[in-house]
Amino acid sequence: MSLLVEEGCSVVFMCQNMTHDGPYTEALQQLGVEVWWQPWARYLPHWLAPHGKKFDAIIVSRHYVLMPLLPMLRELAPQAQIVFDTVDLHFLREQREAEQSDNHSARSTAQRTKGIELGLIRKSDLTWVVSEVERELLRPLAPQARVEIVSNIHSISDDTPGFDSRSDLVFVGSFRHPPNVDAARWLALEIFPRVRAAMPAVRLLLIGADADASVLQLDAIEGVQVCGHVPDLDALLDVSRISLAPLRYGAGIKGKVNHSLSRGLPMVATRCAAEGMFLVDQQDILIADSAADFAQAIVRLYGDRELWQRLRAGGLENTRRHFSREAARSTLRTWLDALPAKPAPAGA
Repeated sequence: MSLLVEEGCSVVFMCQNMTHDGPYTEALQQLGVEVWWQPWARYLPHWLAPHGKKFDAIIVSRHYVLMPLLPMLRELAPQAQIVFDTVDLHFLREQREAEQSDNHSARSTAQRTKGIELGLIRKSDLTWVVSEVERELLRPLAPQARVEIVSNIHSISDDTPGFDSRSDLVFVGSFRHPPNVDAARWLALEIFPRVRAAMPAVRLLLIGADADASVLQLDAIEGVQVCGHVPDLDALLDVSRISLAPLRYGAGIKGKVNHSLSRGLPMVATRCAAEGMFLVDQQDILIADSAADFAQAIVRLYGDRELWQRLRAGGLENTRRHFSREAARSTLRTWLDALPAKPAPAGA
């Protein structure tokens, strides 16, 4: 939204629950975004009736938000281009979770989600995905759909502390997201004991809100600290030596990977966590998929200053090239330039 404002757009934002979300709402307003909430926008059809026809485009994030809205948007804002921002392909994540757990019910859920998402992709004027992997996946499934890549956007911080000023390991992720729960448990129960055997003093910090009992109990493991939500995450990342992303399933571009690399914090990640991000093993990141290999990579990187510095430089450059504001600005400008021009006002 910040980039759209900078490009001269008048941006209006509504969240699904129509609430004022305190400092987050105020932050959007400070960017120049017009934010609506109840009671002024209590019932969306009533709000759209007088306002819908002034929009050139309407961007809706996530399939479960767009699905009930699409017919209403077509009726009350018929001139607007409908952009489906997938965030990630939910059906792909659910398919991988079903494969990981070998759960028949989860497979059925993934198939239902796939039908919904593909239907919305076909009916929308434009779909945004976050990686070339997802765009290629959609080509045979929705060949007539217009699909573009608008990925995560991060500011680059290349002046953060160096190797000698850092210690410990960090994992970041909201625990409302099942892949993060699975990753944290696999990390703490199967990977970290191997690391601890080689480096008895190292700590593992698990960062993220909404931890359930299966995550909270990991705090009892020696060296593991379940920290919950950390208001100033950047400050913690800047004193940690390695960030970890041991995701065994998921989809899309992983914000935890982008964020760490954008702050010059090297990572060890699974192939799933690094998917679609143009990351090169041993150059930008270390990739490992088994518990033993993941632990070995952590121990190696933790003690190798030269490797750490090389990965730091590679991760920063990767983020700058593919996930910076300027990288996203180019894609958004192309889209905005292609929108139908409004007729000039009478008498102009």
